Amino acid sequence: MKVFLLIVFLVLFVVVTNAVFSLDFARLSEYGWGYLSGQAILMLLSLAGVFFTGRSIFKKIAA
Repeated sequence: MKVFLLIVFLVLFVVVTNAVFSLDFARLSEYGWGYLSGQAILMLLSLAGVFFTGRSIFKKIAA
């Protein structure tokens, strides 16, 4: 069950980050490194959110 939920959360993370935070190279050339670093920060925040949500759900299942 834990492996299934881990796979679900990883797929959710990939879909969300790909849809919302995908790099647009036209914007990258227009805005420069600020755009790239902003996208990286948003992706890390998304990964952290999925990690902490999954961890709390795993703790509830294990209890």
